Amino acid sequence: LLMKKKNNESVLEEDLKRANEEQLEILASHISEIKRISIGIGEQVQEDGALLGSMEQNMVKGKQMMIKTMNKLDAVLNSRSGNIIFYTVVFMLVIFMVLYKSCLLYTSDAADDSLRVDLGGRR
Repeated sequence: LLMKKKNNESVLEEDLKRANEEQLEILASHISEIKRISIGIGEQVQEDGALLGSMEQNMVKGKQMMIKTMNKLDAVLNSRSGNIIFYTVVFMLVIFMVLYKSCLLYTSDAADDSLRVDLGGRR
């Protein structure tokens, strides 16, 4: 009876050891998977950091170009500001009037021909 009890205990210990080893193998595979994922995340962070660095450089260049352009525009406006603004406003008004007249002519011609003109409004 004592011998049978020891055999049962040794079988139980063997089963527990085998179960523990299986769990350790599963745990080791999970750890290696987590390590692989974390290495991938680290590489992605480095790539994103490099991309952000280049974006920052481009933003600085763009800002410098905008400053230069604004300074040139300011110089032009200060040199002959009255004439340039006047001519720009007149030019814009002429363009607006030409577009307005062409739209009126289109709609009046269509109305004369008894055609339906869809101006995109509600029906």
